[in-house]
Amino acid sequence: MKDTYKSNTIQDQFAEMVADEYYKVRLKGENGNAINLDWYALRLLQSYYDGTITEKQIENL
Repeated sequence: MKDTYKSNTIQDQFAEMVADEYYKVRLKGENGNAINLDWYALRLLQSYYDGTITEKQIENL
């Protein structure tokens, strides 16, 4: 799934994490609740929105 806006938003979150080691990534889920993500989960999500990994590949991890 290619979504440049979401991919760029995630890249901004990475920049915040690098600048502040205590920064917690908080994205909103479909129901509006905050989702806390670590570095690796964020990378996986970014790969999905970049279109380099499919949902099926994620399920098989």
